Amino acid sequence: MALINCPECGKEVSNAAESCPHCGYPIKNYIQEAQQKRIEFERKQKQIKQEKTDKKSISNKQNNSNDLCSKPKYNVDENRAKKIDKIGNVLFGIAIVAGSICAICMFGVFIGFFLDSSEYMLAVGCGFFGGGLIAIICIPIIKSLELKKRVANGEFADLEEAKKAAEIERQEADKRSAEIEKRKAEEQKRREQEIYKAQHPKCPHCGGNNTSRITTTGKVISTAALGLASSTIGKQYQCYDCKHKW
Repeated sequence: MALINCPECGKEVSNAAESCPHCGYPIKNYIQEAQQKRIEFERKQKQIKQEKTDKKSISNKQNNSNDLCSKPKYNVDENRAKKIDKIGNVLFGIAIVAGSICAICMFGVFIGFFLDSSEYMLAVGCGFFGGGLIAIICIPIIKSLELKKRVANGEFADLEEAKKAAEIERQEADKRSAEIEKRKAEEQKRREQEIYKAQHPKCPHCGGNNTSRITTTGKVISTAALGLASSTIGKQYQCYDCKHKW
């Protein structure tokens, strides 16, 4: 048993007391919440330490993988890789230009509504759909050329193996994204629970969390209506289940 300062009124009170004898603040709940926060803090520190260890392990694996990948497994055709690279760059430039034309024409469509010109709308519409169609056609071709380039660089035996490896990489990327989103959701839920617990302390009478702080407005109204008989005088919280105030 030890004496601590009440967080509400600042007076000394035993840490074994259910509530502060001076102001009624729930000391037991306060100590339990402090212990839970300390445990949660230690757990979070361990989690951060574990994440750092995992990242370091993943980084070492990636470095080892890069070292292995830097050495081609199969025959390298540099001339073919250069040709594929040039074609890919040209198609990428075409896709960028087509996408830009599509975006410009999209704004032109809105302007056409005010000009009321069928010839203008036809030209802008053709530019919009034509640019968008060219960009859509170029994207899968560029991806296919990227796989062919990796085959030419000796990373894979053939295009089929490259496609399987690309699909595995995509699935792993989706899995990592899902894990990140899951961690974010868990962290958000934990924060919401902490905020709720801070705003709704446990009732010292019934132990429920259906509580709230008594507002100043509520105290003024109750005191004005009932005077000294008001049950909110000297009270900080109220329980909606058992109607207890403390």
